[in-house]
Amino acid sequence: RQDRNESVKSYADRFRTLLSQLDIVYGTDPTHMYNFLKGLHSGIYNKVWLLKPRTLDEAIDDAIHVDAGIERKYTTYD
Repeated sequence: RQDRNESVKSYADRFRTLLSQLDIVYGTDPTHMYNFLKGLHSGIYNKVWLLKPRTLDEAIDDAIHVDAGIERKYTTYD
């Protein structure tokens, strides 16, 4: 879980470190993204969830941008 005053970047780094310490291949399982998201502060989680990230890396990038106040634009297809 993200600590009370911890930045998303710091939480993401800690999450990645834990995956590597457990000898888990990074980002291969969709539950990695879900567990990362569920560990975020609820306000950040809700905004990132609406962006519908498809991978752990995308979820982390979105969360960092939301934390910084910059949300990813929705992709539009013509």
